[in-house]
Amino acid sequence: MPAYEDIVIDLERQIANLNCQYKKLTTEISKQREEIHKAIDIVINQMEKEIDEIKVKHQSILRKHLDEIKQLQSSIQQSLLSLRKMEESNEVSSTIQYSSKNEKFGMIPPKLKIIMPKFIPKQIQRERLRDVFGEVTSLSTKIEDNKDHNSKKPNTSIRELLDEPKVLNTFKTGQENLRSVSCLNEEQIWTIGMTAVIKCFNIRGVLQNKFKTKSRKCPWGIAVDRDGALLYCDWITRTVYKVKNDQTEEIITLKGWTPTNLCVTSSGDLLVTMYRDDKTQSKVVRYSGSTVTQTIQFDDEGQPLYSGTGWIKCITENRNLDICVADTLMKIC
Repeated sequence: MPAYEDIVIDLERQIANLNCQYKKLTTEISKQREEIHKAIDIVINQMEKEIDEIKVKHQSILRKHLDEIKQLQSSIQQSLLSLRKMEESNEVSSTIQYSSKNEKFGMIPPKLKIIMPKFIPKQIQRERLRDVFGEVTSLSTKIEDNKDHNSKKPNTSIRELLDEPKVLNTFKTGQENLRSVSCLNEEQIWTIGMTAVIKCFNIRGVLQNKFKTKSRKCPWGIAVDRDGALLYCDWITRTVYKVKNDQTEEIITLKGWTPTNLCVTSSGDLLVTMYRDDKTQSKVVRYSGSTVTQTIQFDDEGQPLYSGTGWIKCITENRNLDICVADTLMKIC
């Protein structure tokens, strides 16, 4: 019976999370659509800039030619005025010295013809466009044998948890009041304390990397996502930052609430604990990317999950995919 109950619970959990999982899938597609739109907008903006540059050049050529024609036109008008004065004058010398300019002005300048640029659109092939955009893999099923239930041997993972822990190494982090650690991989860990510096050490205690928070204040929580990026809470800016390849970006910024702790779930979602600015309420919010997919503030009996006071709101996910929380009543200084 316990084995069947576990299967039922697991299936019900999968069904309950189905909408969330598929919403995450459509969100990823929408994100890719936005990226494609951005790329198209960049190309269009570049082409529009090129068109503006061509138009300026076109206008310059026309104006230069216009100025040349107007200059010749002005010369003709001046010549005609001189001829009229000569007709009205009784001086013979000016008539004798006059040299006709008909031959010069009779050479009509060639007409300037500029061919307008054209836009030649390329035919959009939907099949090839989909190859560029991406694809959705087909649904597949796999039957797995319940070895743990069908075998009389104890569960290996549980046995490992019950084994006597071994100390692999001990080293000093240099952090003031070491507060939290998060594993980057089997060889490296991130650490934080009561300073603005976040440090990464290897298992031998050698410093691998370090940087300061945006606000230059100590962070309140750290976690590592599935891509190996570091996430941390900044209580001054009310922001969760993502750091990868020494590049920092804001992924969540709150209003009226302050983030305190983080947990990356096995599904890749981010759980953020937070308290309201008036320090009367606290809650857990689940994010898929930067999108809120769930808010947990009260238990089944309507009681608050966390107390309103205190800034240490611990949270993690266990091997059964349960969300475990811990609270403190210490007041915020």
